[in-house]
Amino acid sequence: AQTSGQTLSLNQADAAGNESNSVNLIAPDLIAPNAPAALVASADGTLLSGTGEAGTTVNVYNAAGALVGTGTVSIDGTFAITLATPQANGQALTVSLTDAAGNTSAATPFSSVDS
Repeated sequence: AQTSGQTLSLNQADAAGNESNSVNLIAPDLIAPNAPAALVASADGTLLSGTGEAGTTVNVYNAAGALVGTGTVSIDGTFAITLATPQANGQALTVSLTDAAGNTSAATPFSSVDS
């Protein structure tokens, strides 16, 4: 199987060996990024940092499923997301990554700081 944006070159040949012009086909990206890792919250609960696949979108959700932060993983594979509401009371959060093709990683559970 060909996935993840690989380019394939296709052509046809008849019984006499005459070949058509080649046509390029790009296989769809069906592979989700790995789950975010190395999650750390700032002492005041306003910033969440970690690592992930470069270029993916980071989404941070609270226990009720509400989006509390979003951003993009930098080219070096790191991110730092400012949270809409400080999460400084040990709140349960989940963090996931979504690539440009719409594939979403498994969610990484995280407990915010408890200050």
